[in-house]
Amino acid sequence: MCRIVYPTLGHDDGSLPHPNSIGVMVLRDRNDTAEADPGNVVSQGFLGIMYLQGRHGVPQNYEEAFRLLTKAATQGASRPSVWLGTMYEGGLGIPVDLEKARELYRRGAERGELFGCIFLARLLASGRLGSVDQSGALRWYRAALSLSGVADCVELDEARAYVQNHSDDG
Repeated sequence: MCRIVYPTLGHDDGSLPHPNSIGVMVLRDRNDTAEADPGNVVSQGFLGIMYLQGRHGVPQNYEEAFRLLTKAATQGASRPSVWLGTMYEGGLGIPVDLEKARELYRRGAERGELFGCIFLARLLASGRLGSVDQSGALRWYRAALSLSGVADCVELDEARAYVQNHSDDG
């Protein structure tokens, strides 16, 4: 997994920050369930990703992940849009909808989200949308390679290999 370094959002070891370190309130109620600050899109997105992946002591719960990621994505958050796209692509607790996944990945990719670029490129290259879109995949893999603040990782190796193997000049 790639490590994206944001001055206040990342750790050198690649782990996600603790919610309190980015001004996000994640509370535990008496039933030991996590809650996002209802007015904070960062909190909603962060907790939605935790529910999706089952991380940081939050149990995997696709229904709750879908609710929170949808709420954050509807408010314009790009990273939650990308992870919501993975739910649509993989049918994680919801019916598979590849067109919706593509739109959500595109939304994140256009805002500079590494995994938005990578996941969109993969989907376009796969042919699962009806045909292989090599030029579209090439565009988004190149976009991933042009991002700053991203540590070297297997996703960027994937992008480099695709660009090398599919470029007119490469």
